[in-house]
Amino acid sequence: MYYNKIRNLLLITLFINKVFCSYFLIKDSSKRTYYMFTNNDNYYICTGLDTRIPGNCIAYAGGYTCSDGAELITGCVDQDGEDYKNRKFGSVFDATDPFRCDFLDKIFGSGNCKPHKTNLKTDQCFNTPASSNRKTINVNLNGSYEYVTHKNGYYLTKYGWCKNKEVEKPKQQSEPTPSCTSYKCKRCLRKLPKVIFKSKSNGWETSLSSSTLNKYCSHSNCQKAYDDENGKCKNRESYWKSCRNDILSELKSYYKSEFKVLSETENYC
Repeated sequence: MYYNKIRNLLLITLFINKVFCSYFLIKDSSKRTYYMFTNNDNYYICTGLDTRIPGNCIAYAGGYTCSDGAELITGCVDQDGEDYKNRKFGSVFDATDPFRCDFLDKIFGSGNCKPHKTNLKTDQCFNTPASSNRKTINVNLNGSYEYVTHKNGYYLTKYGWCKNKEVEKPKQQSEPTPSCTSYKCKRCLRKLPKVIFKSKSNGWETSLSSSTLNKYCSHSNCQKAYDDENGKCKNRESYWKSCRNDILSELKSYYKSEFKVLSETENYC
């Protein structure tokens, strides 16, 4: 009878570890390992796993204690860039895999069985979307990826906090870009950065990088679109459409996704 109780207790412990509490393991292209989990609506990506203390972590008022083989997660940073270097998180009651979707989740509608997706093209993700205490996670992403949440333009994926790299000109100019001295070019450089382009597939929004702005504001149609000294808005609409379509074509080629201009940000007039 005593051994049956011990066996049942061990089975329950394994069940708790497997189903209710866990972390997600991230391995980057440099073979570094990170541990990702959520706790009390915060998201943590950590660098250490302490297995020296065997045991299950049992919660109590003001903290937790560990015994019997559980792991402690260390070196954690949250979505606000806060460093928890003096705290160890228990892998049982402190940690939950944000992408968890087991058979009970499917039955009861818990967990994260229907995550959103976003298109990403980048070679770097991070342990936090904040600027402080940031570590680079080297990746090679180019496609559609599941994510849990987003902040500051970064998406929390199975590879860390990731953001599309800014669009850069894909081809080297055969001639140097002419300096921007004319009024219409300067007006373009002042106003075009405020135009927002939105992905039709996932709603991700972006503006243009500085090199792309220089490229298109040196473009005759874009200059003519913003040249309010040379005609009313209606007379310049065709130039804007040509300029806009060239940019949309480049965005589609780079991100493999259709984009549109948010009409309320159009400002060539």
